[in-house]
Amino acid sequence: MNPRAERQVLVLDDEPFQRLALCAALERAGFVQIDAVDTAEAALERAAAAPPALMLCDINMPGRDGIDVLQGLQRVAPQTAVILVSSLSGDMLSAISRMAQAQGLRVVAALQKPVDPTELAAALTQAVALPAASARPTLASLTDEALTMALRDRRFEPFFEPKLDTENGRVAGFEVLARLPDWEGGWIGPGRFVPRLEVLDKMDDFTLSLLDKALVHWKGWRVSHPHLTLSVNVSAQSLPRPAFAAALISLTKAHQVPQQQIVFEVTESAPLADLSESLESLVRLRMAGFSLAIDDFGTGYSSMQQLSRAPFTELKIDQEFTRHLTTRAEMRAVFESCMVIARKFNLRVCAEGIETPAVLRLSADLGAHELQGWLIQAAIPAEQVPACLNRFADGRQYQEWYETGTLLPH
Repeated sequence: MNPRAERQVLVLDDEPFQRLALCAALERAGFVQIDAVDTAEAALERAAAAPPALMLCDINMPGRDGIDVLQGLQRVAPQTAVILVSSLSGDMLSAISRMAQAQGLRVVAALQKPVDPTELAAALTQAVALPAASARPTLASLTDEALTMALRDRRFEPFFEPKLDTENGRVAGFEVLARLPDWEGGWIGPGRFVPRLEVLDKMDDFTLSLLDKALVHWKGWRVSHPHLTLSVNVSAQSLPRPAFAAALISLTKAHQVPQQQIVFEVTESAPLADLSESLESLVRLRMAGFSLAIDDFGTGYSSMQQLSRAPFTELKIDQEFTRHLTTRAEMRAVFESCMVIARKFNLRVCAEGIETPAVLRLSADLGAHELQGWLIQAAIPAEQVPACLNRFADGRQYQEWYETGTLLPH
């Protein structure tokens, strides 16, 4: 059955024409179970009675507004994926989106009215890729004991998200993303267990176990694709420990893989704990031949300080800036500023959040070396990687997207 037909969708918009237009767009996209309401009270009542998998939520309404709805949704249906739709300015929409995400909601996109059909289609594709709300275990079921046992039993599995090379349109490498099998045959994403593993001080073991599994698959793919890189996230919590860096070096040597093709991504959404010790680990990893990427650039702590002190080789532009690159001037300005910084530091750039051909083309035209996002491919299990490599082997798919991007406004 079409997975979109299985998703229950709730549309909230106080304007009748906009409400009908959104429902029509959902029907064209293959959704069948669509419920539409025009007030915050009605939306929360429906969500409490039967939590939808997806909600399209207007923000600026008379009476109780969309912010009230988001706060109520967090209480009655926190697993619902949300697409914000509003005539508010782009900066206001971004602020509301960040607020909702900070409250624990799964905000897929924030779209300005009139809604661009291409942006809505991309957002719906991303929403469908998320597990349905009814199929996800509650946070309470992911107890500390359950997570510790999952780590002990090596139940965390590597998924692989491809990055395309803008020079030839082929897969340049894969980022490793962790998944935990749930109790109903689905997968739990890292946002639901990594923060708790950090509290439990288990990130060292978690990262090494995940990398160990990923290297087994990567070695096999490199036989026919020797250029492939492998990117792995490392926690700022782990870096102050010299033993962790030593363990990474030892593990890759045991697998007999080229360390220069392995990239360790350090998220910028948290500060480097104990800067001097963290720098020692980063320097040792660079001396061993690994590449280092500063992830989520522009969203976190002391960007320029960390970039100037640590021996990074790659900069990843956060998807929040890339996603709206063609529609919001302030996001393009941030993206271009990141490119200037990257050139000054002689860094390779990967742009995350590629969701439309127009964004793909403009990111490439502005100088990004690699592209990553839902348009290209969501993270996939290892058995699907060979088909992904074949799909982009001749660069035609990338070229098609690039040429299609000229039809859309920059």
